[in-house]
Amino acid sequence: MSAVQFCAPALFYAHVAQLVEHVTRNDEVTGSTLVVGSMSTEYKFIADAQSVGERLDKFLANKLDMVSRSFIHNLIIDKQAYVNEKKTKPGYFLKINDNIRIIVPKLHDNIEVKPEPENMALSILYEDDSIIVVNKPAGIIVHPAQRMVSGTVVNFLLYHCKTLSDLNGHIRPGIVHRLDKDTSGVIIAAKDNIAHANLAEQFKNRKAKKTYIAVVKGIISQDEGEINRPIARCLSDRTKMAIAYVGGKRALTKFNVLERYRKNTLINAYPRTGRTHQIRVHMAYLGYPILRDSVYGEGGKSKTELNSAINRQALHAHKISFSHPVSDKVVEFTAPLADDMKKLIDREREGVGL
Repeated sequence: MSAVQFCAPALFYAHVAQLVEHVTRNDEVTGSTLVVGSMSTEYKFIADAQSVGERLDKFLANKLDMVSRSFIHNLIIDKQAYVNEKKTKPGYFLKINDNIRIIVPKLHDNIEVKPEPENMALSILYEDDSIIVVNKPAGIIVHPAQRMVSGTVVNFLLYHCKTLSDLNGHIRPGIVHRLDKDTSGVIIAAKDNIAHANLAEQFKNRKAKKTYIAVVKGIISQDEGEINRPIARCLSDRTKMAIAYVGGKRALTKFNVLERYRKNTLINAYPRTGRTHQIRVHMAYLGYPILRDSVYGEGGKSKTELNSAINRQALHAHKISFSHPVSDKVVEFTAPLADDMKKLIDREREGVGL
């Protein structure tokens, strides 16, 4: 059954699968890479005994570590992966001798290039032998993806740290969790695999607690509240997430009001689950989208907005607390507000905000 969804206004998106126009088939070649033209590469594998019971998307992500698991996931959804020549789902559990075929579009010439160390001016909030905590600026992505192969948090980490965990492959060394490109704030990375596994387990079990600061459009009348609505990938735009009324993954966000302005509201948001774009989707669903969110809020920029204090979504990962993977003591780190968020809040307090 198809999920019934709430989708916020969308920008036009062309599926990466549409880049693949022609595929040359060669059924005699198995377990090899087949170059099928300048637009795509086809890979074939056979599931052995060690792969039985493994999810298809995880299996392919391990085999094709030059791209992310989420990228593989989307290719499968876009019908570019086959098991025994039948289209299937990312969560398909492999059986012995399954024949697997996937078509990977070549989005750019450097997709298989490992990220390089880069000296970048990122603020380090804390560092020891097992973890590093960084205040990520808005406009920087966490790890290389698609056309972005430099200027990421990973490039900075590779330059600054002697060692990083490799549980997520060479594209995402050290990365335990992520922030959206235009969300600023605190992010943790692991320097070794033991610390990484420990932190990943805490995120999985919701023991790591996060607090965000956001300015949302509209005046929220209640002092606090929660949104308990499942989230799934938007059916009409695969780059977006959406409220799913049938299916989807459980998602819970709590919030409380800090300040009310002339037209907008300052809130703390506490995501109790870790779905992609969760706070942005949930607040848009309530009717109070994050200010300047071009994906889930009002698209476009008015003349007033062009002269505003902030030119990205007004969302900041303010605090994170977790048990240190070595000492097991609860630690908390706070990322100071970015200058554009400070300026926005000051203007709102003065009554001259958006």
